Amino acid sequence: MKSIFLLIISLLLCVSGFAERLSLAELIDIALKNNPETEKVWWNAKRAQAALGIAKSDYYPTLNGQASATHGREVKFPTGPNTTYTYFSGELSLNYLLYDFGERSAKVSAAKEALKSANWSSDFAIQRILSKVAAHYYEYLNAVELLKSKECSLQDADTISKSAAELYKAGLRCVTDTNTSKAALAQVQMELAQQRAQVAIAYGKLLTSMGLSVETVIEVETDPEGIKNPLFSEGISKLIAVAGEQRTDLLAKQASLAEMQFRVQKESRSRWPKLRTLGRAGWLEYTKHQGNGYNYLAGVALDIPLFHGFERIYSKRLAYADAEMTEAELKELYESVAFEVLTYSESVKAAQEALHWSEEYLTEATKSYDGSLESYKAGLQNIFDLLQTQRYLADARSKKAQAKTQWLVSLSQLAFATGSMIQ
Repeated sequence: MKSIFLLIISLLLCVSGFAERLSLAELIDIALKNNPETEKVWWNAKRAQAALGIAKSDYYPTLNGQASATHGREVKFPTGPNTTYTYFSGELSLNYLLYDFGERSAKVSAAKEALKSANWSSDFAIQRILSKVAAHYYEYLNAVELLKSKECSLQDADTISKSAAELYKAGLRCVTDTNTSKAALAQVQMELAQQRAQVAIAYGKLLTSMGLSVETVIEVETDPEGIKNPLFSEGISKLIAVAGEQRTDLLAKQASLAEMQFRVQKESRSRWPKLRTLGRAGWLEYTKHQGNGYNYLAGVALDIPLFHGFERIYSKRLAYADAEMTEAELKELYESVAFEVLTYSESVKAAQEALHWSEEYLTEATKSYDGSLESYKAGLQNIFDLLQTQRYLADARSKKAQAKTQWLVSLSQLAFATGSMIQ
């Protein structure tokens, strides 16, 4: 079903953009298909899978074949005859590791943990893309909302300017009111032009995060719901515990630590003897029916590493240092994740409260502006007080848009911090 959807999306891209308004989930689907980061992490996981296959190959015997054709002449003197010969030979050799005190199994275990780490890293990369697209989506919606608020402010400023002009013509107001209202109108028009540019920039960032060309035309839903998760109502200790279980970057780092520990084990076992079985079989035939025959060899061999220039000692030290460094990085990452959870949890609480007060701010600012406009038309209030209430109203609209955006963004950030984006 998902493949069919992505195919339809691709066809729409090739024609003239997107015809319908896309939800955040649909935007994320497109991003996962087009963002080059998903391709990188996919091949990184494939690389780790291939490395595991290489490590497992030590459990299989090595079989080599060799064939040769030789022509030569031997001179035997002083009295022996000269000999010219041609012969063909073929040989198979077998080498199989029987026992190595655990070095081989430690190598395979390390490769398995590396594969786990690559898979968890892939999941975390996907969550990063989800979070990035969501942030740019909300940023774009915020820019659009601010543009709408600027357009409303332009209408208010135009209304004030027309009222001042009408009152001036009627002889009820001086020309200063007209000039002041026109200046305020010009200021709003400048802010409107700047906000249009911000909308275009935010739109381009959204398309870029989705892996699309900035020339692509799409329509998005303009009234999204915030991420709903009952987990967000839990205390900070519960949130941190959940993040410790679900954050895939933490799980990837834990797998990396296990990989390093197995590498230490591998280097420790490398100094022990290795028991191998050997086998060889071949056929030799001289031309002109001078003779032929076969040979074979079978046995066991014990490899005892005695001295390799202190290489094994320093290899073990290197592996141990990598393990200790990875463990320290894991502790650092856990503390960073805990701080992220705390930060975004408090941001959600603050955003919810700010959203409530922004609605009240907008309601009261609207009443204040409407009352001031009527008072100004009745000659009971001057132009400066009216423009001040209009500025309050414009600020209230902006604060309402920003508060809603901050609420949506903080919810997505908390979902990312707790590892709940995919849920």
